[in-house]
Amino acid sequence: MKRTLVALSVLTALGLGACAHERGEVMGGYSWVYLENQSEGAKLAYGLPNSDAVILMMTCKPGSRNVGLSLISNEAKPEFTLISRKTQERVVGRAAPDMMSGAQLIEASSRADGGALAVFDRTGDLVVQNQGRRYNLKAGKNDRAEVSQFFRSCGRA
Repeated sequence: MKRTLVALSVLTALGLGACAHERGEVMGGYSWVYLENQSEGAKLAYGLPNSDAVILMMTCKPGSRNVGLSLISNEAKPEFTLISRKTQERVVGRAAPDMMSGAQLIEASSRADGGALAVFDRTGDLVVQNQGRRYNLKAGKNDRAEVSQFFRSCGRA
């Protein structure tokens, strides 16, 4: 968890808004990365490879179908929206202050087998809406295997 906080803090320091164009497209170089170890479970992060610049982190225990979501935000409310194709899912969590950035870390949960995450698993399309902005986190051709492995580990239906 400490590594997640540091990674998300760095992102905020760099400025989440600087990572997106007006249409919600994330700048080049960002990708999905899958990691898994026995003690921490599966993780899927969207960010710059080999760095701590992470936009969205997903975690799960193998077979649980419950997905933990972490996002740094300056929004007063601890919520954001996941959008995949025509499916929108409002995610409400809890906020913890992030001392490094002055923003807050939103920690929430969703299901791997329902809502926007299930559509993301099938299509690779994902948009995060936060602070009135849309961030396109679409899985590219090379990322699809990473996304699929994460949801397989989480126990998709």
